[in-house]
Amino acid sequence: MKKIQILAITLIAVIGFLSCEGDRGPQGPPGVDGIIGTTEEYTNINLNYDDQTGLYTALLNLPYDILDSDAILVYRLENTDNSGNPIWAQLPHNFFLSDGNIIQYVFNHTFYDFEVLIDANFDPALFTDQEYNQFTRNQTFRVVIVPSVFANDPNNNLETYQDLLNEVHNQGYEIEQMK
Repeated sequence: MKKIQILAITLIAVIGFLSCEGDRGPQGPPGVDGIIGTTEEYTNINLNYDDQTGLYTALLNLPYDILDSDAILVYRLENTDNSGNPIWAQLPHNFFLSDGNIIQYVFNHTFYDFEVLIDANFDPALFTDQEYNQFTRNQTFRVVIVPSVFANDPNNNLETYQDLLNEVHNQGYEIEQMK
């Protein structure tokens, strides 16, 4: 009797596995060869003080809605080198002020926007005029959207925007500049 039950279960399993085949379905849209991510630049951004949070913030829209499998990297334009090439620093990024205080640029995001914030170990409403102009006025940010698996790989150096481009290039990919 047990042999018949085992044979019946095996026969049902085999029929079940064989019946799982069907049409493959339509082919998906073609991908773009070599593109691993996109970048968008935001210029002339002013961060505004929020009395309720005690932070300077700017809320910006992403160039498109992202997926769960995407990662957001945000860079701030720090300066330019002697040749005029931009120098980008990845957020979060700390600044040690001359009076010993510290500020930190941080960000958070949803699927459709991101917010840049200045956090500090003091009330940033007390910025000097120079600090206010340097850290909150006419800022430039660059957002890069890449697959999470790429962003979370500990072997990838993403500290600066140039490091990111080098990693992408070394792996045979490129970052698409959004218009």
